[in-house]
Amino acid sequence: MKEFNYLNYHTEYSCKGDIEKDFRPEACFGKIFSCGKASIEETYVIRLYKGDCALKERKNNACFVGKEEIRRHIILAKEIVGKFTYKIEEGQDGDKSFYDVTVKMNGDRLNHQYILTWVRYLYEYPFNMILADANRLKGEKGFKRETIANLFVLISSCFPGSFDRDIHLISWGTDKLLTKKETIDRIKDLIERGDRKLNHIYTNIKGKKNISGDYKNLEYWNSDEGFKERFNYYKQYYSRLKKKNERV
Repeated sequence: MKEFNYLNYHTEYSCKGDIEKDFRPEACFGKIFSCGKASIEETYVIRLYKGDCALKERKNNACFVGKEEIRRHIILAKEIVGKFTYKIEEGQDGDKSFYDVTVKMNGDRLNHQYILTWVRYLYEYPFNMILADANRLKGEKGFKRETIANLFVLISSCFPGSFDRDIHLISWGTDKLLTKKETIDRIKDLIERGDRKLNHIYTNIKGKKNISGDYKNLEYWNSDEGFKERFNYYKQYYSRLKKKNERV
């Protein structure tokens, strides 16, 4: 299976606490989002399949970053919503390798929704590929000092609206790069105001041309040629944003 547009949403998780759910696949975390409780205490176990092993079964669950990148991704969320504990374990199910991410937290249900969406970015297309590109981009000259959050937004802004339609999204585009503190402060403000979609941190870029590529194909994302093509575009877009920042 190489085409992402033919996959089924696939979130494997369990939760124990105020809401109980056995470990089994669902489309998403709908049971938590629709529970109606203002504050909950839960322990979640969420499975992320490594690479493309689950794609062959038409499951939209594929993590293309390593354990250290997962850890950094979760730590950023921890700085935003406050205290929770987590651990990352590796395992095997037949010929499929996976990470199990355990998150234990107590408090406002909106914080739970934010964390679950944040973890979802690690394995669900298109955000799994955006995050993989963000980590790869951070290793390139000229991007090493940029935050993963900014690179994530930079990349997600480079594709047409249909790329991320009907999927949870924290930002629709950007016209200003933010420091890590600014990113955290804005997301905290959205949570405090009860913005469930958390998609108003950045404003849309105007006059931007989208990347034209076969972005629903796995080979487009995994090949060096595909990344080189995207890198040139990211670099141009990033340069535009930096110049815009200098004028602010």
